[in-house]
Amino acid sequence: MSYTVLSAEFFTENNTFKKGFTELRDFRADTLALGSAAIDLRGSAENTELAGFLSAAKELGWTLKHTVSATAAPAGPVSREAFEHIAGIICDAALVLRGELDGILLGLHGAQVVEFCEDGEGELLRRLREIVGPDLPIAVTLDLHANATQAMVELAQIWVSYKTYPHVDIRLTGHRAAHLLHAAMAGQAMLCVDGSASVLRLHSRRSDSERAMLMGGACAKAYGWSAKPIVEMLIP
Repeated sequence: MSYTVLSAEFFTENNTFKKGFTELRDFRADTLALGSAAIDLRGSAENTELAGFLSAAKELGWTLKHTVSATAAPAGPVSREAFEHIAGIICDAALVLRGELDGILLGLHGAQVVEFCEDGEGELLRRLREIVGPDLPIAVTLDLHANATQAMVELAQIWVSYKTYPHVDIRLTGHRAAHLLHAAMAGQAMLCVDGSASVLRLHSRRSDSERAMLMGGACAKAYGWSAKPIVEMLIP
C-alpha cells in the first residue's frame, strides 16, 4: 500500500538569555525554502533529516509532500512573526491535505522557544493535532539534548533523536523515523511514550585525541576529557 506523508523541517535552538528574537531574516540567512526548492537544496545533502526522509520514502513507495525547510542558528526566542509564518506553512498544507494524509514526519530540534511560549515544538504539534485529529501517526526527529515536554509526549507517537555528537547521524535519524512511521501507518506497531520516566544516554566512544581534533582542542583542554564507557541510565 502506498502512503501519503506530509513532511517539514523546522529547526532552531533558542534560549531566553539572549537578547532579541530569531526573526524571519535569520531563517532566510540560513535556510528557508519551500517544497521542491527545499528538496533541491537539502534533499541530496549528505546529512540532513530531509535526505533521510526522501531516501526512506523512495524505499517504501510513499508520496512525500514536503512543505518547508526552515533552519536558523542558535539565538534568542523565535519571534511571533517568524513562528506564525513557518508554522502556518506547515499547518496550511496539513489542512489542505488532511483527507489524504496517512502520516506526518517532522524534523525538529526540541529546544525551540517562541516569543509567546517556551515550547515551540509542542505548540506546532498542538496546531497540527487540531487539524488532523488525535490518531494520525506523527513521527519527529530531535537533537539529542532536546527538552521533552509533556505536550510533546502527548501529541506525537514517535520520537527519534540523534545518537552522536558531533551529529553525524542526522540523515540516519530521519531515515529511522520514517521507517518507524511506516510501521505505525501499516498497523505493525503500536507506539507509545511513557512520560513517567526519563532516559539519560551518555555516549563517549571517541578517544581524547579524536575529541581534540573534532573540537579544535579547546574543550579537551578546558574540561580535561578522558575516555569513559557508554553509560545508559533509566531515571524513574
